[in-house]
Amino acid sequence: MTLSVELSTEQEAKLRERAAAVGKDVAAYISGLIETVVSDAHEPARVTDPHTQQPFVLVPAEEYDRMAQAEELAALRETYPAQDAVARANGWDDPEMDIYNDYDAHSGSIS
Repeated sequence: MTLSVELSTEQEAKLRERAAAVGKDVAAYISGLIETVVSDAHEPARVTDPHTQQPFVLVPAEEYDRMAQAEELAALRETYPAQDAVARANGWDDPEMDIYNDYDAHSGSIS
């Protein structure tokens, strides 16, 4: 298989620098990265930036999108206590409001 990638001059320089940092030419470095990504389809690929030693986990975009959505939902859940406090402060815990918990059953009886 032949791959073509267009990189900016800056990106190409960084790629050459990273390859040199691990003692490889660019082709061998890229080949190693590809091998890491496709070697085990059941586990996300783990790679380490040779410059910073920062580890990365490469996951399929679909999985990343699912994780990002879960993070957004978790952030929303963090607002629940504040939402509950505002609702209570505005009378939503008043027993007379319980009728709205089963609105459909009472919709014909409310005047």
